Amino acid sequence: MNQEITPQILFENKEFVSGLVSIVMLTLNKLKYTKECIESIRRQTPELHQIVFVDNGSTDGTIKWLRQIIKEKSNYRLIENTKDFGFAGGCNQGIKASEGEYILLLNNDVVVTELWLSGMLECLHSNSAAGIVSPMTDNIDSGLQRVTDANFDPGRLNEYARTFREINRHRRISSRKVAGFCMLFKRELVEKIGVLDESLSSVNSEVDDFSLRVVLDGYRNLIAGDVFIHHYGSGTFIDKRIDDHKAMPGNKRVFADKWSGISSDSILGKKLIIRSAIENAGEMNQKGEVDKAVKRLIEGIEQAPDSKVIYQALARVLIEAKRSKDAIDALHSMPNAGREDIRTLELIAYCQEGLGLSEEAEGSADRVLSIDPARASALNLKGILAYKRGDGKTAEGFFKRAIKSDPGYGHPYTNLGILQWAEEESQKGLELLERGFILSPAAMDTANRYHSAITGTKEFARAEGVFRDAKALHPVNRRISYLLIDILLQQGKYNLAMQEIEEGINLYGIEGGILPAAMEQGERLVQKRSTGRVKSRAHFPSV
Repeated sequence: MNQEITPQILFENKEFVSGLVSIVMLTLNKLKYTKECIESIRRQTPELHQIVFVDNGSTDGTIKWLRQIIKEKSNYRLIENTKDFGFAGGCNQGIKASEGEYILLLNNDVVVTELWLSGMLECLHSNSAAGIVSPMTDNIDSGLQRVTDANFDPGRLNEYARTFREINRHRRISSRKVAGFCMLFKRELVEKIGVLDESLSSVNSEVDDFSLRVVLDGYRNLIAGDVFIHHYGSGTFIDKRIDDHKAMPGNKRVFADKWSGISSDSILGKKLIIRSAIENAGEMNQKGEVDKAVKRLIEGIEQAPDSKVIYQALARVLIEAKRSKDAIDALHSMPNAGREDIRTLELIAYCQEGLGLSEEAEGSADRVLSIDPARASALNLKGILAYKRGDGKTAEGFFKRAIKSDPGYGHPYTNLGILQWAEEESQKGLELLERGFILSPAAMDTANRYHSAITGTKEFARAEGVFRDAKALHPVNRRISYLLIDILLQQGKYNLAMQEIEEGINLYGIEGGILPAAMEQGERLVQKRSTGRVKSRAHFPSV
């Protein structure tokens, strides 16, 4: 097997149209879904776009209908296949025929909503390293993008999507895997890494493989957490998915064989080692196993000592654990080439702040801002340092600048909320703290501070849904689970709390001390069926 991926692709049109989104849509019968999907695109997509239909051998009148509409729409194109070339094969045909700066692979069994495409483009442009962007939906087999909401009504889809956008505005979730029903990326991405691998012969494997290759090339796959579209999950690929489930073990083996056969000494092998170490450590850290996470990253450093990103990942874990001295030592031990990286300089600044070296932290933050004046995390740090000096007005200005620079970064909202709270503007403070948590729920400080504010205002019912959404996006995060249990106990929802506790035991085990206080308190309250309010030990910390 070739151990390095050859990312060559020949577009039919070497020149592309700037700003144009090429929507690639596969069809194979199921005409009623295609019609509804196209009608929703027509209504909800004012952005410059084309649709490249790839029909894989329909026999139900789909071809006749598609031939008619492409006569009426100059921005529509049809590729007719006499047989089924599968998901990857059909998508690759559409990609090669596309003319846009952006490419969007879209299932024909979705119904899009207002601002769907502008929201996804906004997410794609939010990060220079963004690879694939995919939205939230109501019906997929598994993954973080599934929204389970008893209030969802397909008959009021746009209203639901509008409210969903307002609540989760600017939310972005980094994820190696994304679902294949809707994937947006730049044309240059496939020029660099290649198209979907048709040898894997399974929609899930093909999408997982494509997602992995994107990440290994240094990009970040993002879920546009404020965009919701409806997915029937019953369109063109319903029969194909049944076949895929039967062939799942074989497909997994093909996927595993492809990646396990790569030499650890190769460039791609090194990238796999780095990615594996960072992902493994990230999950351990979410579970509260900080020492295990640190150990895993150190193992990764031993295998790939020239990788600056592992050192940076190690420093982030240690900074969040309030181990600033260990974090700065790790950064100082990295190869010289990585010490001048803007992310390294920024992490050093946060380490210095954690060690109480305010002047040094100020200087480091200024150095970062001299490189990138709009660096949101450096602006946030400047605000923290100003607050510590007692200059609340200057701190507020820096936090607002950080939010303007990156409205999807939760920490400055949290810090601004703390300022509002200190000024006895509790409602404004709570709204900002809630926004900070929605945007950065996995960060320990944003979670703790929002929970403390909820405890202070006793708005537990309000917080329950917010914490449940956060848990759905970060299912192994022990801190979020613990705080959700407390929210339930505060409302007297003891049975629900016990369900969460049992789930926590299954996920984390007992020996690790997972949720011990909540477990003990929950069992006691269930037994006594107490109606009294549980006293909270939460406090409201400073910046």
